[in-house]
Amino acid sequence: MCDILGLGLFSFTFESAAEKNRILSLGPWSFSSNLLILKQCDLDTPDHSYVFTHCDFWVHILGLPRDRITIQSIIDIAATIGRVQEVKMESKGFGQANVGKARVHLDLSKPLRFGTIVNLENKKIWVDFKFERLSHTGAYVQ
Repeated sequence: MCDILGLGLFSFTFESAAEKNRILSLGPWSFSSNLLILKQCDLDTPDHSYVFTHCDFWVHILGLPRDRITIQSIIDIAATIGRVQEVKMESKGFGQANVGKARVHLDLSKPLRFGTIVNLENKKIWVDFKFERLSHTGAYVQ
């Protein structure tokens, strides 16, 4: 169930705590190509006091040499764009190469970065960031 609390502010009610937790963990969500930021409400917090300036996104780190794809390297690289919440390593493709991704708490007031330069011992390389569930419209890139 959804109640409209004000312009751009909604309250959702779920049938069970398990369903609520599932929805909160699978985000971010979008509605009509707009980012929908969901937060657990606190009964002691007035509706107008919530701040929606940050959101967690899964970010894939692409372009690292195969032997450099480690949990620590994913943490270090993802930390350049936000606070790392979680890291996952996945096997992809025919050669079962590891692909690393991190769930990163991003400040939405800052432009998204779609990559960074990584310093290896003897050279610098560019790695790309690919954001999961990023809305196709309204993204601001500088």
